[in-house]
Amino acid sequence: MKNKFILATGLFIASLAAANVLFITPTIANDAVSKKVTFRGKPAPLTAFQKRRLPPGAKNPPGRELNAVLSLPAGKGPHRAAILIHTCHDANFYQPWVKRLNSWGIATLSFSRCQPPDFKPMNANESLEWREGSATAYAALNYLALNPAINAKSIALIGWSRLGMVPLSVLNREGEYQFSKVKFAAAIAINPFCGFAGGPHQAPILVISAGHDDWVDPKMCEKMAVLTAKDPNPVKVKVIKNVYHGFDIEGFGKTHFSEKEINVDGYPAGGGTLGYNEEARNIAIGLVKLFLDKHLSGSK
Repeated sequence: MKNKFILATGLFIASLAAANVLFITPTIANDAVSKKVTFRGKPAPLTAFQKRRLPPGAKNPPGRELNAVLSLPAGKGPHRAAILIHTCHDANFYQPWVKRLNSWGIATLSFSRCQPPDFKPMNANESLEWREGSATAYAALNYLALNPAINAKSIALIGWSRLGMVPLSVLNREGEYQFSKVKFAAAIAINPFCGFAGGPHQAPILVISAGHDDWVDPKMCEKMAVLTAKDPNPVKVKVIKNVYHGFDIEGFGKTHFSEKEINVDGYPAGGGTLGYNEEARNIAIGLVKLFLDKHLSGSK
């Protein structure tokens, strides 16, 4: 398996080089300033049905208050930014990504759907796709866009695993996209569930999947790339061969099968294989950096 991976990785790196994609050996600066913040979504506009049935002046309730960590990189802004929606694993699992993005001059607002005081997943058993995900992403976007240190026109959304569904939903013009004056400039999903996502999308999307993923099907992501190929913003899908779910997260350690660790967000799903892989992680870093440098305007 190791020799097969090395061969596949070498071929993949060669193809990236031919396409002018960066392969990066990570170096992470740690001079960003981080602080805990809270934000809340605005009430969703009333639907036509609600307007007919509710009394004048009625409004939907505001979104749930969420806790997040805002990290601003060194240097003078306004900065490019990325909103990170991660799984309910320990937030330290995603700190290397936060620090990496900050070292590239990108501010981050990071949070999971496991919130205090009980740190239980929001709507885990009610909806496979985290029903509040898209609305919450736009609540975070509108909160971040008000910060004078942030370039409001240069904010991306990044999500992992099943929460990778959120970056695939926020750019559909029929959804929450239509209600927000502030728009995402780009979105990235790493090891996402792609089965439900459809275009046309209103900004560029990058999907990075693990070829041996047995928890979410990478073939559905490849199918999505084909189905959106003629859209104004076709979804770019990169499948890294011979690696498993969570290959970019050091905290998952060696490859192993898991029933609970892989599913801390409480989805109605069985177990799967987790496994960190340094070479594949470095490929993903190069893809992410190239994508953000291309689609987020401002200082780089």
